[in-house]
Amino acid sequence: MLNKKFKIGDMIRWYVSYADDPDLIRDGGLGLLLCTRQPALEAAPKLFDVYRFKNNDIITLTMRDIEHIKE
Repeated sequence: MLNKKFKIGDMIRWYVSYADDPDLIRDGGLGLLLCTRQPALEAAPKLFDVYRFKNNDIITLTMRDIEHIKE
């Protein structure tokens, strides 16, 4: 999903992986994209604040950890 643009309000699927192995998924679910942020460093990845329905909280993820829900 690298070339897809994310917009505020998009329904997304989120994933949380283990720190020592990013390919091993620890948790996942559906959420709502609340906002996007670009850190001051240009090399830093874009950040996304996501409301997680399952956990009823807000977390910050990178593009690697979210994808659009197929419609």
